Amino acid sequence: MASKQPEIQKLFSKRNDVVRILRDGDPGCMDTVVKTFAERQPFLTELRTMGTLKSSGMNVPQILISDEEELQIVYSFIGVETLLDLLERESQQQFTTRLDALCRWLLGFYTCMKEKTCESMIIGDAHLRNFVIGKDDDAIYGVDFEECRPGEPETDIARLCVFLTTYSPAYTDAKKRLARHVIQNMEALMPIDHKLLRSEMLRELNELAERRNCEIYPDVIEEILR
Repeated sequence: MASKQPEIQKLFSKRNDVVRILRDGDPGCMDTVVKTFAERQPFLTELRTMGTLKSSGMNVPQILISDEEELQIVYSFIGVETLLDLLERESQQQFTTRLDALCRWLLGFYTCMKEKTCESMIIGDAHLRNFVIGKDDDAIYGVDFEECRPGEPETDIARLCVFLTTYSPAYTDAKKRLARHVIQNMEALMPIDHKLLRSEMLRELNELAERRNCEIYPDVIEEILR
């Protein structure tokens, strides 16, 4: 009997073409995610970073196939729900537990990359959409490492907290508490330079205002850091 034709589901990506290949009803076959990059350097950066993290036991998708000519990576499918999907759906207590797990994942990332590269490395594009909930184990998996580069963790933490605070509805007390929780949690796990964190948060807010053509509220940084 002929196998069922796989279904193709478009996944969110601003820069690249990302699709999920669904193989329901096809015995012995698993769903995959195919990411086709718009440019060569991000492809190489993600391929190298994913390989480093996976070999160190970090929660990231498995690379099944990579094609340097087509700038394409085929990943194992780990799940479709992101932390952003759960931000407004789960209770604050439930989501705080998710953030605790995210902070532990981040510590693992910084530790692993420092050991493997002898440099302080950052994700570069750290926001809730780039952390997926595993469909089989409910664990956090990191995805999207094409902007991974040398830098200080405070840059990632600032971006994560600014995005967390400004997701719609923005600047709510609940979101500021969540951002404060991330910072306090990371402080308990590793040294944090507050002066650098503050300046990086302000830079992120200014860049966000420019991209979205909207008003920003710098005072929110002090509310979060107090």
